[in-house]
Amino acid sequence: MFDIYILNLCAEQKRRYMCEGALFAMQTPFDRLKRWSAIDDLNYEKTRDVLEDAIADGFPAFQSYLDKGQQNEYNITVYTQMWNYCRFWRYLVKLGETVMIIQDDRKLCIPYLALQEIVQSLREFDPEFQFLSLWCKHFAMNAADFPIRWISEGSPIAYGIFEGGADTGHIVTPKGAEWLIDNVIGFFPPRVEYAVRALCHKKEHFYTLADEDVNLDHLVPDNRAYLSGRILNRKSPDGLVRSIHTTSDDHTLAK
Repeated sequence: MFDIYILNLCAEQKRRYMCEGALFAMQTPFDRLKRWSAIDDLNYEKTRDVLEDAIADGFPAFQSYLDKGQQNEYNITVYTQMWNYCRFWRYLVKLGETVMIIQDDRKLCIPYLALQEIVQSLREFDPEFQFLSLWCKHFAMNAADFPIRWISEGSPIAYGIFEGGADTGHIVTPKGAEWLIDNVIGFFPPRVEYAVRALCHKKEHFYTLADEDVNLDHLVPDNRAYLSGRILNRKSPDGLVRSIHTTSDDHTLAK
């Protein structure tokens, strides 16, 4: 059994409770559910401030964004999100356990035990697996760049990271978390899901549950409940992103 962590802002407790309710409805044991307190970008005026605090927090690679002036090119929310994921991955390395992390605006739609079965089947296939992305958003234009290679007939699990939703929900081991910390910081644009997709679509021990749109019925005749679109569903729109025009270095607050 593994723990499930909800990535959640202190100011967004309603999202946390709704996410927890969905997890409990899917028979997630109470003692397996954890909350990971995320740093809120609303505590910062400028994107530069977030990056400087991330550097001071022990992630010197964030300096590359400042060196390139990229703090003025992307939203403060996504920089903060990358920092939050790195904080969590660092915690996981020290914890030494395999866990699942889920965004608080998603809900689990299959029983916890079924999720365990997916992980167990992957462990049997690859005892050294490091990362399983649970949500796949298929873009037809990416099919040629990221062709899906199934691990076996009848399984919805595919080699590598095909999609752009790795920050929505994933199961990660300490070794996978350590690799992510060492590699995703500095990627631009600074979105966790973009970095993971670009860097890991062919990486050994990294996997994706592929979307129904790119599955053939004969490949997964008995496992349609395992497909990613049936595992995590969005329950609320993302309205938390602040414009770069309000947080760049050359922005001054109105007097």
